[in-house]
Amino acid sequence: MELTLLATCFMLAACAKDVEPEQVRLTGTDLAAPDTGRVEIQLDSEWFTVIVPDDNFAKVVCNQSGLPSKEAVVTQASSFTRSQSTQLMVHLDCKGNESSILDCDQLTDSESCRKLDFGVICSDREQLNPRLVNGSSSFNGLLEVSHNGSYVKVCSHMYLNTLAFVACKTLGLNSSNALAVHHSMYGDSKGTQFMAIDCLGRENSLTNCQHGLINNAYCSTDDSIGVICSNHQPSILITSNLTTCRPQPPQNVCVVTHNTSVTIVCDADSNPPPANITWSGPVSSGTQELHLTPANSSTHQGFYTCSVFTPSSDEDERLPLSSNYTFAVVIQGAPKLEDMDAVVNISNSKGRLSFKMTSYPAPTNVTFQNVAASKASKEKV
Repeated sequence: MELTLLATCFMLAACAKDVEPEQVRLTGTDLAAPDTGRVEIQLDSEWFTVIVPDDNFAKVVCNQSGLPSKEAVVTQASSFTRSQSTQLMVHLDCKGNESSILDCDQLTDSESCRKLDFGVICSDREQLNPRLVNGSSSFNGLLEVSHNGSYVKVCSHMYLNTLAFVACKTLGLNSSNALAVHHSMYGDSKGTQFMAIDCLGRENSLTNCQHGLINNAYCSTDDSIGVICSNHQPSILITSNLTTCRPQPPQNVCVVTHNTSVTIVCDADSNPPPANITWSGPVSSGTQELHLTPANSSTHQGFYTCSVFTPSSDEDERLPLSSNYTFAVVIQGAPKLEDMDAVVNISNSKGRLSFKMTSYPAPTNVTFQNVAASKASKEKV
């Protein structure tokens, strides 16, 4: 059984005075749920709405109504009709152990107040288990909550980001940057029923937020809510069809044998998923794959950068996110002699041979062979 009692909170001004309540009533409910309403008290035959200071008031109201009060909370509410009572508000200062709100201290009225709506929720109520559907990952999607063995859509007309924050917290996801977005980012789900939920942000779960099942007279499909629990920068992993070309920090080197064809793939993970992956370097590509076919040092050797971008969104000013990764492609080939020079002294048949040798890996030993004598001698260079 759920009790949701709505109180209208005003900032207290001057001209406060002590008053004595006569009766208490619940009014203003238009939700399809029992025992719901706005808390009003009667003073001198006139009805006044109540200023709710803290959760102690919720505990007293729930105790007075014979409902569990251990986890009773004050929460935001927007699903009740406007109060028809006088605009003078009454402030109740409750300790939490009173058997009735009539026992609370410091009942005053105020002639000038600023209106804010609050509700009171007792702890004996249906558990709201949320899920995110139609999203690109488990971190985002259209928000739905469980009800009587199925799921219904969620709507709210106040503090949408606060609702997203509590929803992500309930799901056990990172809620620090939670964001409510328009449902069009994730399409629509089946069903015509809605759960109207309003949260203050201090609730541990959606169950502790003011909520009630309603039909599409109060909410329409356009009121459905999308939620993004967390964004994270794209993480990049470079793979290929060659075991020698899978660069990782700190080496950041891809080795390809000369005249070998290689396809280098830029794999990226992000929330939301990548929308654009490009390659820049000696050879560029506008897709996830970079083809070096066939690989040669003059055309393909050098530094390459994979750049990843997430989509942009008018609903989320944090987007787009981006990351990039740069590594070296080295074309491996047989040793190559360059700039050879020989000087021979005819008088003593001695000479000097100089040359430049290039290869990958770098050469460490060079063998000279005396062809005329068919005898090999080795020198370490």
